[in-house]
Amino acid sequence: MANVTFKVDTDRLGSDANNMMGDVRCIMSDIEDINSRVNTLGTMWKGEANQALTESFNQAHGWMLEVLKSYEKIINTLMEDKEKYDVCDQNVTDVVSKI
Repeated sequence: MANVTFKVDTDRLGSDANNMMGDVRCIMSDIEDINSRVNTLGTMWKGEANQALTESFNQAHGWMLEVLKSYEKIINTLMEDKEKYDVCDQNVTDVVSKI
């Protein structure tokens, strides 16, 4: 059987998670900007078309926020797991250094 070694790079995981969180926040900001613009647009005319646009966008807006909040939860879990792994790795290093 071959000797297999895995190298875990938690620094890379942390960096990637931080980048992803930044992307999610940027997208959330863009979505809120679009929401503001749609609301402004909605004040410019009345009628069925306005109502249809508003209802359609509000549905999509809610869905987009749900998806982004799910991504945030996943990213937060990655960050927490990185910290747990780092603590465990340091504990193992400390024990091995005492041998």
